Amino acid sequence: MKTIFLLLIISTYIMQAKKEIIYVFDPFCTWCYAMSDVVERIENEYSEDFTFVAKTGGMILGDSVGSINDNFSFLKTAYQKVEDHTGTQFGPSFKKDVLEVGDYVISSLEPSIAMTVFKSLDEKNAIKFLHKLQEAFYFDGKDIKDKVVLSELASQFGVDKSEFVKRFEDPKYLDMTNEEFAEVGKWGVSGYPAIFLRDGENLYRVSSGYQYFMDLKNIMIQIKGQTK
Repeated sequence: MKTIFLLLIISTYIMQAKKEIIYVFDPFCTWCYAMSDVVERIENEYSEDFTFVAKTGGMILGDSVGSINDNFSFLKTAYQKVEDHTGTQFGPSFKKDVLEVGDYVISSLEPSIAMTVFKSLDEKNAIKFLHKLQEAFYFDGKDIKDKVVLSELASQFGVDKSEFVKRFEDPKYLDMTNEEFAEVGKWGVSGYPAIFLRDGENLYRVSSGYQYFMDLKNIMIQIKGQTK
């Protein structure tokens, strides 16, 4: 009798377990910079219904890594399209100190490791941290590959700076980050941002590319209605 009762409890827990909304991004994706604010607002509204997860896909790695002048000169004008389409503002420090100078080297690895470390310390605030991370680069013009800058951002959420740096330098978190890149790669993500729904063992892509707040909210309303 006790066994049957325990199985009923476990079954009820599984049925009531929150579905996951997975936000797939890259720290250096301009559209993700605009989208992270939208996702944060959606998370604030639907956190009681879904668990929100942030995963990075590793957009700029290996041979893709390079300076803005050498590899990413298109950013000097492309950001304007994001501003015009979304209303998101890129800061004067980013435009002057990063874009105009052009010697900043873009690599997704370091800020992605920072995300892995942050999630190990404060997973519930991962999307909020991501938003701060991208603001630091795209508005304040800070180097989000630098562990000191990253630890200062994490400390805004109550994370201990020294513990953050310790984990950032630990090869274990590099391995975990590479595993996340591989996982996202298996999902067939070739552009960012993207949003997935994980319902038990099933994974569904629910949006690709930038979404306005009301458009994403309508998607969430549909998901919530279909997954009760």
